Amino acid sequence: MEAGEEETEEEENAPASQNTNVISATLTAWKIAREQYKAVTTVYYFPDGTSLSGDQIENWSNIPAGTEVKMDVIEAKARKLISPLRAEVLFPETSTSLSPWKIANALYRSSFTFYLYPDGSLHAGNTISDWSNVPLRSKVLVAYRQISQPRTRNRLGEDLEDMYLASQTIYLFPVRTIKSGDQIEDFTKIPVGTRVLTKVE
Repeated sequence: MEAGEEETEEEENAPASQNTNVISATLTAWKIAREQYKAVTTVYYFPDGTSLSGDQIENWSNIPAGTEVKMDVIEAKARKLISPLRAEVLFPETSTSLSPWKIANALYRSSFTFYLYPDGSLHAGNTISDWSNVPLRSKVLVAYRQISQPRTRNRLGEDLEDMYLASQTIYLFPVRTIKSGDQIEDFTKIPVGTRVLTKVE
């Protein structure tokens, strides 16, 4: 008999009174949550009153019996909890057929339009004097303003202003990754040098 079949048989034969969301000698985190056991939305409530989400746990062998497992937990500011499969934020790029003017129209020279060059440098439209030097494949961010990097010790950013958590706020990481505010999983780990831009309404 395969291991998976043994687990299924054990679960089917488990007493009806057994709490199927509490870790025990026979119920592991995997048996309870399956593929979601390490998810940020799966939360483990330990007997001592503390709790951790699945993505915060490193040593699974230390989880004590009596730990309650809850899946699809919606915490405060839950709009920040995202699927790890969500794609990086995309912006139009300049090309031989797409000029800054064609992308941003009258705002192409505005202080509220930013050009992210392929080398990672960021330039506001009103600081560019020679448009022939704008490299191809520069990302164009129209109607944004730059704001300071968030400062918090709360990984979910619960003490931050809403604009930092918004899907229209953009984080440009030093490694040239771009994420929106609702894609940030841990606000305490945003590296120095990250530039933050929020949408101008």
